[in-house]
Amino acid sequence: MNRTKQKVYTVIGLLVDAALIAAAYALSYWIQFYVQDNLTPLSAGAYFRYLWFIIPVFLLSYGLFGLYRPMTVTGRLREAFQIIKANIAGLLVLLAFLFVISTGGGSAGGMALPPMTQEAASGQN
Repeated sequence: MNRTKQKVYTVIGLLVDAALIAAAYALSYWIQFYVQDNLTPLSAGAYFRYLWFIIPVFLLSYGLFGLYRPMTVTGRLREAFQIIKANIAGLLVLLAFLFVISTGGGSAGGMALPPMTQEAASGQN
């Protein structure tokens, strides 16, 4: 396959992955606040505020684990493990980010809790 086609396929893959990450996040909002009827819903704006960070983290993780390279001879099992490892790495980065912003930024100091966390902690909408 020539390089131009491969670049087009990579861009399409990135766009599809970004759309699927956003859709999964939206589905998680719906399940968390409308299917499980025991939680007070956050505003959509507060919930989706961090999507700008989540999508690039996962796309970068997928790229670092080689999921956007052409793999004509890679087995499905190996690729599945790469996907699992990339998702775990992305989750670890997000957990570290949430830890840093919830503890005031550590040595960065002075960072307040994000509004989403403050609303959840106080039980307000």
